[in-house]
Amino acid sequence: MKICTIAGAAAEIHAADPGSVVIDKSNHDLVDAVQKYLEKTIYIIERKTIIMKIIGYSRNDFVSKEGRPITGCRIYLATEVDAGKGEGVMVKDMYLSDAKMAGLKINLHDLMGREVKIYYNEFRKPESIVLLD
Repeated sequence: MKICTIAGAAAEIHAADPGSVVIDKSNHDLVDAVQKYLEKTIYIIERKTIIMKIIGYSRNDFVSKEGRPITGCRIYLATEVDAGKGEGVMVKDMYLSDAKMAGLKINLHDLMGREVKIYYNEFRKPESIVLLD
């Protein structure tokens, strides 16, 4: 058994089943915190995962408002338009800093023309990019 923190409260995790968490139901704050955390996580998973194809990228370095240099690339992605909303291909772009790309261990040149699944955090920032093919 391992003790960890979920939503700021202690919980037990059983080593035999890494997907299970045991909580003390008498601790109502913990139960509420875990329930809110899970609801938020499910929302993020359902609403913030997108499968797209990387179709291009361009270097885009700039200086932040605080005067700090930011280096990275603007990435261009394509995906099919949802049938209920229209037809064809939808294109979007996103910015990834060099630091973010290093943290995700991605090389844009190697991802060109490949399908990826992009997971976003609650702030609509890319959290991970997974190669699908």
